[in-house]
Amino acid sequence: MFNLKHYLENGTNIRTLQDFLGHACVETTMIYLHVMEDQQDQILSPLDAL
Repeated sequence: MFNLKHYLENGTNIRTLQDFLGHACVETTMIYLHVMEDQQDQILSPLDAL
């Protein structure tokens, strides 16, 4: 799985990500990316279990 936030950090236009995700409205993309960012804190790496 890739992280869409990394694309934004590397300068990809949010409209490009909007098209990639199939969103009709850029606000939906912005909400989606914000939710993904919030959920990243809850994801544990398998290496954390070692």
